[in-house]
Amino acid sequence: MKPLDELASHCIRCGFCLESCPTFIVTGEETESPRGRIYLARTAEEGKLDWKDVKPHLDQCLGCRACETACPSGVQYGEILEIAHDRAEQAEPHRTKHALLQGMTDPKKLRLQLQLGKLWPGRRIPGLLSRLLSGEKPEADMPRINTAPPQVAAAHPREADQVKIKGEVYLLEGCVMRVLYPGVHQATRRLLRRVGFVVRDMEQGCCGALHAHNGYLAEARERAEALVDAMPGNLPIIVNSAGCGSAMKDYASLLGSPKFEDRVFDISEFLHVHGLAGELARAPGLNGT
Repeated sequence: MKPLDELASHCIRCGFCLESCPTFIVTGEETESPRGRIYLARTAEEGKLDWKDVKPHLDQCLGCRACETACPSGVQYGEILEIAHDRAEQAEPHRTKHALLQGMTDPKKLRLQLQLGKLWPGRRIPGLLSRLLSGEKPEADMPRINTAPPQVAAAHPREADQVKIKGEVYLLEGCVMRVLYPGVHQATRRLLRRVGFVVRDMEQGCCGALHAHNGYLAEARERAEALVDAMPGNLPIIVNSAGCGSAMKDYASLLGSPKFEDRVFDISEFLHVHGLAGELARAPGLNGT
């Protein structure tokens, strides 16, 4: 990644980003806008402001990056935000958030946590835990472990025997995705097999996206490097989770691996490239059936 001050210097404070920013639209506060956060981060990087004072404004950002497409100067706000989160986390470590993140990105630990969550009365997480994480009362329901529907997980050997194999791909099962939405992966495997592509299985882990977004760039790099090593060669990589796919396409800035992003595809993107987009509408589990 480029230095924070260099990235921030491209912002000319023109204001084109304001109308694209959800938090600015709601609050009307300059400090809750992209250019405002960039100014705060740049000031803190220069030592004129404490990162602890910047952190609340960074945490308010949704990370949607809609401001990037509105910016005439091409400011790389996503990179600025990740570096700023990293600086703020170093200045004021959030141990509860880090512990939750470590559990979320380990499928075994996540399954255990979700199973234990069933013992808690009610549908929402405990109020104490919510306040430790965000300082707010719980609003969202606790996530639940999903299982693949029988019609998605079922094999079709007769259909498979009639399809000529065109090639192999990798499928990122990830950490959270494989626990909460295994049916999507099952459907993707069947769809790929239907159009002539076989998934090459391998040992894989977290892509590092959640760590990068939450202020742990060093850990994000470690996980990204391990994932790159686990997927050698030039085989396409199918990614069903948008956040993971976006992070992997940005490995060029995180790791300096510009060619890796050319291998990463959403399933619909992959089918379109191979002229097979019509198969997506007939795929159980991917189209809501």
